[in-house]
Amino acid sequence: MQPAPITVGGSVLTRCTPDSVWSGFGRWHPNELAAVVGVLVLVGSDAVALVVAWVSAYAILAPAYSLHDWTQPSMVLLVVCLCVWLAAQGDYTDRKSLDKEFPQTSLVIWLAALLAYRQVGPSIILSLIAIVSLTTARVISRWVLYKGGLTRLPAVVVGSSKACQSLCRVMANDWYRGFSIVDEIICTGAHVDDITTPLAELMKCRRIAHVIVVDGICPSEMRKLEELVDQLRLTLSVGYLLEGSEQRVVADRFFGSGYVSLRRVRSIYALPYPAIKRAFDVLISIILLILVSPIYLAVLWLVRRDGGPAHYLSPRIGSGGTMFMALKFRTMVLHADQALQDLLASDPLARREWETTFKLQDDPRITRLGRFLRQFSVDELPQLINVLRGEMSLVGPRPMLPAEREVYGPAFEQYCRCVPGITGPWQVSGRNDLEYQRRVELNEWYAKNMSFLLDINILLRTVWVVFRRSGAA
Repeated sequence: MQPAPITVGGSVLTRCTPDSVWSGFGRWHPNELAAVVGVLVLVGSDAVALVVAWVSAYAILAPAYSLHDWTQPSMVLLVVCLCVWLAAQGDYTDRKSLDKEFPQTSLVIWLAALLAYRQVGPSIILSLIAIVSLTTARVISRWVLYKGGLTRLPAVVVGSSKACQSLCRVMANDWYRGFSIVDEIICTGAHVDDITTPLAELMKCRRIAHVIVVDGICPSEMRKLEELVDQLRLTLSVGYLLEGSEQRVVADRFFGSGYVSLRRVRSIYALPYPAIKRAFDVLISIILLILVSPIYLAVLWLVRRDGGPAHYLSPRIGSGGTMFMALKFRTMVLHADQALQDLLASDPLARREWETTFKLQDDPRITRLGRFLRQFSVDELPQLINVLRGEMSLVGPRPMLPAEREVYGPAFEQYCRCVPGITGPWQVSGRNDLEYQRRVELNEWYAKNMSFLLDINILLRTVWVVFRRSGAA
């Protein structure tokens, strides 16, 4: 149970994580030795992944192509140079997200493969193997390091209650970068003197190593805050709200000055997005329909065994506010709509839940087969047909029911800018475990930040979510 907030120095200190979370680590605190060990493990895992990729590609390609022996010093030197380049880009120290690392790393690996083989075919095969091997190694090594505490960075968030809660929510499972928010200092328009005592107390009990300022601190006090953080031997992050896939931030530094300016620039990844997205949707949908056709036909037969239709047509609001019929495998009993009305009329708790979330966590209308189909998201396979029709996309906001229009609020305009998706940000962020308002916020966030790289990121996360069966209805 979370302890009640404590008023300290004019601010409110909230313990987000009980001390029991740190059992096994004692009063663990990041230090130089842990950082060095973490970097060495990351560099070593990358080097091993690249060597494994190199040996595998050589074994595959050597019979067909005249290739250099992979044991030659030049080949080993190339692996070393790749690791040095990745280190120079901050891949081992800057706590980048995987979706930021992936495009940069993929490009340099392909260039290195082209330099090594000087032939397009072998270079593409080597680069694909290396990218898969390197990405897998990074995910595994970072997970192990995070669980072992070597890359975990315990942090305190400073700002208004709403901003702190929002940041804690999105960073709760960010183990790849290692951030672990353990405390909050709630303040609005505060001065540094107001948070000096709570920060000193947290540092004294060795609970934190990093300070994240979301808002709540007077701009004129930022220099004083930096001095306080340096004095306590902590690190500092300052929040900056940036929305829109066409924007990214570049930090400008100037010779002879400590001044740093943040400049918004247009992202190259947002240029031909609609055309690329549509072509990708059609291509992948055709491939998936061919691959899953045996499963599709088997489910079709199983669902129809009770004498009802195999598909369920659900009216939804699409792009631009137009209506369309979303296809799904039927997972409920016959006459489910009438059963719902009877349930809502007789059960006040169920009616309140439906009016709040437009879902029922324990829906008695779902059949045993339907529960299995929903658990593995198999019931949504027919929506690939909606994608081919252009009514839906592989990735996008969750298709909205007509009844949701009244409670969606101002975010409805952002929703209409998008094509609804089979999967989307809310499906990979908790699915049915999320509150309804959080789903709306995630859909609005996607509408403001949609890009092809974001879609790829969500698709990869979807595979993991389905595999774990997390948040399924």
